[in-house]
Amino acid sequence: MTQTNSDKQHETTKIVEKDNWKALAPMGIAFGMGTFNDNFFKQTALLLSASSGFADIQTSATILFALPFVLCSTWAGWLADKISKQTIVVWAKFLELIAMLIGAVSFYHANWNGVMAVIFIMGLQSTIFSPALNGSIPDNFRRETVPTVNAILKLFTTVTILIGIALSGISLDLHAPESFAFLNEYVNMELFGILTVAIIAVSMALIGFIATLFLKRIPNTHPTQAKFPLWGFIDSVRHFVFFYKKDPKLFAAISVEAFFYFIATIAVLLINNLGLNELGFSKTKTSLMPVSLMVGICLGSFIARKCLPSKWYSYAVPAGFIMGISLLFIPLIQLVTPDTAFFYTLLVFSVTGVAAGAYLIPAVSFIQVRPSPDSRGKTLGCSNFTSFVAIMFAGVVFLPLATLLPSTALLVCGIFALIFITSVKAFLKYKSHTHS
Repeated sequence: MTQTNSDKQHETTKIVEKDNWKALAPMGIAFGMGTFNDNFFKQTALLLSASSGFADIQTSATILFALPFVLCSTWAGWLADKISKQTIVVWAKFLELIAMLIGAVSFYHANWNGVMAVIFIMGLQSTIFSPALNGSIPDNFRRETVPTVNAILKLFTTVTILIGIALSGISLDLHAPESFAFLNEYVNMELFGILTVAIIAVSMALIGFIATLFLKRIPNTHPTQAKFPLWGFIDSVRHFVFFYKKDPKLFAAISVEAFFYFIATIAVLLINNLGLNELGFSKTKTSLMPVSLMVGICLGSFIARKCLPSKWYSYAVPAGFIMGISLLFIPLIQLVTPDTAFFYTLLVFSVTGVAAGAYLIPAVSFIQVRPSPDSRGKTLGCSNFTSFVAIMFAGVVFLPLATLLPSTALLVCGIFALIFITSVKAFLKYKSHTHS
């Protein structure tokens, strides 16, 4: 693929000459504690709502968490370009700590309006936090190191997501030891599980906040001169169209990332239906299927860590084809013996995950290093906006797919992936000629 004028322009942007590995631990802890609490808190809300007969909570929680990303990503991106990213990260984690304190009180008093408000605040906090932290990666690491850093962070955050989901149910099932009976004078120990959830959530938020204080403050030497984007998500759409016209590779990378979240959202929903309803697996076996997918994504991320961001498509395009093709093998489970069906699904989803990780990380790394320092936040804000629009659109597409057998619906997802990645390859090839 030939070098375009926009490639030459962006190659003049100097990032850093030496990796600041000391920043990785506080970055990982801050990021990981956030993803832990996002999933730990939401899973707790879903479990409690299910046991209380509030069937509509899951939909409301999903929408409330995603809404800030759609509405506020442009503003968060502009802020990350305007002031020190470390300052934003610190205050965002402080907001998370306040949210967890409110959430603890809301859970204890069964105040569902308070719980829903906290889920919205968590979405808002993540919207503010994401472009600042992700934008600070190229400020601390060389271009060629960025994919490795992203792979490490992906591994850590995936582990914290899994632990957060698992620990929620375990915590709620806990009962107070008899030796704690004297505490009944102060709190209702029959709610020991909820008290445990509260302590864990607040503790993780506090650890994440403290970690951000160890991040080196890098002054914003190239603050954006752009005016505050009053139109919010409309400006995100404008930015996306601008990238299409002026920087096709960046447009393609953002689209590739958004499609990952689109297909992943649908796949996770279908996997549960596949295991429980079509194949008759136990809940334990069914839960291990998305775990195999996430473990594969971590492995694929590490495989792709050596990919130079400027050559992201050399990994993403082939990996995208493998991801799509692997999903086509799901319906063949009908030809497998019942004794091996479970292991067959684990194998297929593991391969799909490896391909997905190798597909995602190079594109994400390119999105981080491609923009100039004064527009990195804007670009990451646009990326967040596009990804969450894709996630919300996935909810719409899932409805007709849910009427099919889950294995057939996953085959359709594989076809979607093959059509999309073929379109990306054709688009990049066409634009490389017209912009050369």
